Amino acid sequence: MRIAIGIDNTIPLHIPSFMQFFHTHSKFITLHEIGSKFRFESDEVSYNDEISKFSQPLRDELKSMDMAIFATAIPYENNYFFEGIDDIYILSLSGWSYLTGLPMSNGVAYLICQIIIKYQMQIGGNHDNTTGCINDFFWDKTGIDIGMRTAFVCDRCKTASAENEYLESQEFKEITSILNSISSACRRDVDILSDPETKKIEQNTLKESPATFLCHNNQDKAQVRTLNEALKNVGIRTWLDEEQIGPGDIWQKVLEDTISGIGSCLIIVGNSGLGPWQDIERRAFISEFANRNCKIIPVIIGNPERPPELPLFLKQFQWADLRNPDGRQLAKLISALQV
Repeated sequence: MRIAIGIDNTIPLHIPSFMQFFHTHSKFITLHEIGSKFRFESDEVSYNDEISKFSQPLRDELKSMDMAIFATAIPYENNYFFEGIDDIYILSLSGWSYLTGLPMSNGVAYLICQIIIKYQMQIGGNHDNTTGCINDFFWDKTGIDIGMRTAFVCDRCKTASAENEYLESQEFKEITSILNSISSACRRDVDILSDPETKKIEQNTLKESPATFLCHNNQDKAQVRTLNEALKNVGIRTWLDEEQIGPGDIWQKVLEDTISGIGSCLIIVGNSGLGPWQDIERRAFISEFANRNCKIIPVIIGNPERPPELPLFLKQFQWADLRNPDGRQLAKLISALQV
């Protein structure tokens, strides 16, 4: 399930950290930051009016997603938390401090889980009263404080949806894990993005997951570092030489010890072309990846007006061109690495 997420300038939320929180718990449900510009300019949100103002690049970007969620602190005309049609939802966290003392980031995560369970998975149905279940309607919006602290799917909803295949799915297990983490953080009145318990899970997840090796020319190091941070922010474990090889280490030995823990390799080609490091690394790794059926992805970076020459052996692989700054190719690359 691929979910596009966009936060406007009224909510102080660091999207890369928020995405990393989700991806700590999920592999089948992935968040993708919206690269196209958008803004809600009215004093009140009217769902149909706002959707009609979406630019064509934004509409095109959403076509590859299963669902899109936008968040703002501007109020709805009807004072709802969210509205959605055709898998595009707009969340409103207007007046948040009057509803709860919990962080907005916890609220955004909780409401995303509510949308997924209620409308994507269609598990259970609305509760008019506040029960603590994710399907509470919140006629009294202050009930969201209790909802976030409990953050579960009640037995009544599970029983009503006993034939729903999602109940046994990996996606539902992942949502349950996310809700448990939200509940734990909220009961301790901490932000999910700085929760020490979440950080422990993140570290264990990174240790267990295969790494993505960044094969590059040192002259392109600045851009490679930027890509490295972008991948790590969405929960992808990376292997970058300057982070893994210490002073006095023999790099050949470090690489030999690392190969078995690599799940994919990005061969990054920029304006500086292929470097000697790449020439040595790629031959050993391509042979290893061929034997292990792992991914090799050529990645083009640098000046869009200076297309680099790709060696013949790289042209057989589908490549990712990151020279366009709109973020769509980066989102596709991230999706390919997360599969």
